[in-house]
Amino acid sequence: KTIEVDIEHATQRFPEASKLSVRYSHPSFMVETLLDNLPEDDVLELLKANNGGRHYYIRANKFKEGHDIMPSIATELGAIIEPDVDISGLYRVTRNIDKIVGSKPFRDGSILIHDKASVLTVHALNLKPGDTVWDSCAAPGQKTQLIAEQVVPGGRVVASERYANRLRIAKERTNLLESVNAEWLHADASKSPVRNVRKILIDAPCSSTGTLNSHPYYKWRLNKQTLLGIMSVQNKILDGIIERFMDRPGTEIVYATCSVLPHEGESQIDSVLNRHKIELLDPGILGSNGYPGFECSKNVRRLFPHKHATSGFFIARFRITD
Repeated sequence: KTIEVDIEHATQRFPEASKLSVRYSHPSFMVETLLDNLPEDDVLELLKANNGGRHYYIRANKFKEGHDIMPSIATELGAIIEPDVDISGLYRVTRNIDKIVGSKPFRDGSILIHDKASVLTVHALNLKPGDTVWDSCAAPGQKTQLIAEQVVPGGRVVASERYANRLRIAKERTNLLESVNAEWLHADASKSPVRNVRKILIDAPCSSTGTLNSHPYYKWRLNKQTLLGIMSVQNKILDGIIERFMDRPGTEIVYATCSVLPHEGESQIDSVLNRHKIELLDPGILGSNGYPGFECSKNVRRLFPHKHATSGFFIARFRITD
């Protein structure tokens, strides 16, 4: 027997966090955290966006022939696209993403689906041709490929991955994409022997709470104990890399997570600011400032699905000092 329940009426006497948690199917811990850091109207719009469809963006793989005519190819396939107003070469797919995913240019790696926030994370590295970059938590290799594009001619990217199966899949993907200047290592980022680089990307393992519109089941694997474990891994990676490069002042690091929780963003950066000799740098990309009340707030970026039509991301850029 099916029973109909008026959720709004049934929850009207609930505390605000519990009310929103039930109405929008999000863990109460997550809703409470968001209400502590964002205006209630923003929280409401974010929860709605998480329950909606994801935003799809595509770009050409510049290592493939014909990359300069990718928009025409996508249109001929039947996709409806529009140029992104902020990033040259990035296109938002407004209709018929299935026409792209089912196509030969997508299968052979000529057309890539790449979230705008992920592209902006790479842009925060401020790359130039000839740079050597370490992508420290690199699988599945999407950002690795874009880094490889941006450092040619003469540059290369060293990509490391801790888990053998993820490494194997990422290497196969790199071969398909013809990223000839990308080198893969089987290594734990917190202990990696990589040294001869001046720019590092830490796209750290995280709760993935910024991707709930594409992975809604991630909501229900989140609890405080799980989050503490993830934060511990992030701490080890940050400390391990910073300490390894303390004798190389000037090394620049971009730290990013696809998370909307301050525990994995502002709190982590404030913590390393207190533990290490580093200097925060402006990421040089669009986005909102970090959540208020943190030392790093004005010098980091947050991206949200309801504000920026991206996945939810935290991005910080800093330099090791003497």
